[in-house]
Amino acid sequence: MHRRCRQHLAPCLLLAAVLLPLAAHAADSDGDGVDDSIDAFPANAEATTDTDGDGKPDQINLEALTVFYDSFESGSANTGGWAKTGSWHWGSDASISCIIGYYCMVVDAGSIFGSSLSRSVTLPGSGIVAFYLKGNFTSSAKMQLLDGSTVLRQWTANQWYQFESVPLSAGTHTIKFQVPFVSGYLLDAWLDDVRVYRNSTLTEDTDDDNDGIPDAFDPAPLDSNSKWPLDAPYKGSIIRETVSP
Repeated sequence: MHRRCRQHLAPCLLLAAVLLPLAAHAADSDGDGVDDSIDAFPANAEATTDTDGDGKPDQINLEALTVFYDSFESGSANTGGWAKTGSWHWGSDASISCIIGYYCMVVDAGSIFGSSLSRSVTLPGSGIVAFYLKGNFTSSAKMQLLDGSTVLRQWTANQWYQFESVPLSAGTHTIKFQVPFVSGYLLDAWLDDVRVYRNSTLTEDTDDDNDGIPDAFDPAPLDSNSKWPLDAPYKGSIIRETVSP
């Protein structure tokens, strides 16, 4: 026994009596960092809170649903398990006209060789592949997202960075970004933040305080006593027109 405890046996025993029950009862079954005693979904890491107790979570944790994610911040697709084909240069080097912080591919004008960036991913259930995409695509140079040889989506016009998402079924997929044919064009394509999610087993609550106002438009989504737009800060901008009688 520690010398200090021998000198103060009664206080030590009292302290142990308090701490041991706390340690015995502390648990985090789903490993989401929230104790079961305050976790509305103790067996599911997808969510932790349910303000109105309707069995639907206030918010679903997307990180818990992520099967694969590559931000390309390292500057090399090889670190993410990607396979590269074709004659194009893939990389995040600003010297090849890439925007720093993004991954891109560039092909020289007049090239007739396509190029692709692909990787395999296995989904335990249905889900989506999501990413940001930008590029100058023409009618003869279609940027395609494929699953193996199946075209999931393609783009044929210029576009600025935009978020894209495409549904996937359960199973193993070969996600491929490809431009199959280019003739006489200098084509740039930027790709960033590719993520594959599995679908949630839960349905997110869209009205957490049950006041009839959807959370997306509710200035106080957890307070049923606060009614839009009278007694809480507004979400977004409100234009008011004064009309004289």
